[in-house]
Amino acid sequence: MIQHFITRKGRGTLSLFFAGWGMDFHPFSDYASGDADLMICYDYTDLGFGYGILEEYGKIKITAWSMGVWAAEQVLKGHENISEAIAINGTPLPADDLYGIPENIFLGTLENLSEASGKAADTVDRFRRRMCGDAGTFRTFMEKAPERDTGSLRDELASIWTKCRNEKERKDNEKPGGSRIWTGAVVCSKDRIFPAANQQRFWDEAATAYTLADGTHYCEDIMRTEISACR
Repeated sequence: MIQHFITRKGRGTLSLFFAGWGMDFHPFSDYASGDADLMICYDYTDLGFGYGILEEYGKIKITAWSMGVWAAEQVLKGHENISEAIAINGTPLPADDLYGIPENIFLGTLENLSEASGKAADTVDRFRRRMCGDAGTFRTFMEKAPERDTGSLRDELASIWTKCRNEKERKDNEKPGGSRIWTGAVVCSKDRIFPAANQQRFWDEAATAYTLADGTHYCEDIMRTEISACR
């Protein structure tokens, strides 16, 4: 996992943002975090995390989007000093027919990213268009698109899939209940990546309050609002 500071001024509060699959810091480089330092986490090919940085802060707010919801829970479950944790358009069960992305769709995306398929670039383009929901949002996103090649995206998604399958086989993380870090969630009704109904089912069964918003999977205004609300 890569941890990248957007702002670091030695403040006592950290806004810690976990981005989605296939991201880097570029789409979020102009985000602001109020009176807090802002760090973005991305690339979940491995889940190595530098916990020492967190010791510098007395208060930490987590905002996680898409696949970042799963990643944040993987590395921060049980961590102290988390004052708030908001999940946006994702769940801790990202490859799941009931609570996340249906497994056949997840696997289909992964297979189409293989070099042998010859479809990798088109697959990324289609994913981003579905993620954005409309042509205007897609154009805006592409103006500051992640600078990663399709091979790295394939490796990341394959790693996430393997970890999720291993969790299911061990039955470590198969139900919404149990110890979770989330204090709230936002579900966008027009999400074409994580079905809104699956997200709602997860948060209902996890007894976690959520807001149903009129938006798409890539919901820049909502992400900016949650990140900037850190004080």
